[in-house]
Amino acid sequence: MELFANGIMLAGWIILVLGSIYLFVIGRSVYLKVSKGLIGKFSKTITLTMLLQMYALGVVATALLIESPNHTSLVLPVFVVWLVSFFATIAEIKRAKKEMDNLSK
Repeated sequence: MELFANGIMLAGWIILVLGSIYLFVIGRSVYLKVSKGLIGKFSKTITLTMLLQMYALGVVATALLIESPNHTSLVLPVFVVWLVSFFATIAEIKRAKKEMDNLSK
């Protein structure tokens, strides 16, 4: 169980760090294109809150798994739900970026 918990932590932190860099870069590019409008403010807000939520979840999940690898059954479903919502957020920000690119042509 401890090896599984360590695997979850390792995968989670790798995805978290790489994903947050990607999320920041793509969110910033949308923001810079429309920073004065409502979409720019929304893009900035969703990017910052998603990053905050991601790291809060990472810290709490890590603390639980360090305290006891038996918490894997609690952390794993939350991690999966987070992962799905993370990819959905990335997809929406990419869609918004594409839409902004099309509007600026």
